[in-house]
Amino acid sequence: MVLEKIKNFTTLQRFRLLILGRERPNLLTRISLLIAFLIWIYLFSWQLLTLVSIIFSGSLAHADGIKAAYHSIGSNNYGFIDGAIRLKFFTIVQLGLYFLSLIGLIFIWRSKKWGFILFILSYVLVLLSTLLIMGSAYIMKEIPIIDLLLIGGSIIYFLIGLFIFGKRQDKLADSGNH
Repeated sequence: MVLEKIKNFTTLQRFRLLILGRERPNLLTRISLLIAFLIWIYLFSWQLLTLVSIIFSGSLAHADGIKAAYHSIGSNNYGFIDGAIRLKFFTIVQLGLYFLSLIGLIFIWRSKKWGFILFILSYVLVLLSTLLIMGSAYIMKEIPIIDLLLIGGSIIYFLIGLFIFGKRQDKLADSGNH
């Protein structure tokens, strides 16, 4: 008689298994995804902090002065009619795109080719939406060069990974047919 080993998983472990699955990718992929996730946390946190500051600025003692500052900076520097509303909209769009990139990272972990595509597309849209919503003057004055390098480097790195992964998948498919 074989005794079955019973594993009791906590809710957090079950959630982790649901998201990441049971199989782990190779070491290079895990390291790449860890670095990409740390970059994601950095970029996402700035957007989240911006949104929180806009939402809760109305409850501060000098809320009218803060709104006037948003309006003045947006109007004088970038030609915005209402800087606070545009910045809030932009930040919400950015957060949505960063969530898409996180989903892409999860699918890359699970060895899905379209995870690469989703991640790359979401980061390209982060840059494109910044240009379309906020304008080039905003990018030049407000976006640190390190952020642009991190986003651009991530796009290039995972684009290379997409081609390597695609070729590896093609070889696996060809070896399965012979």
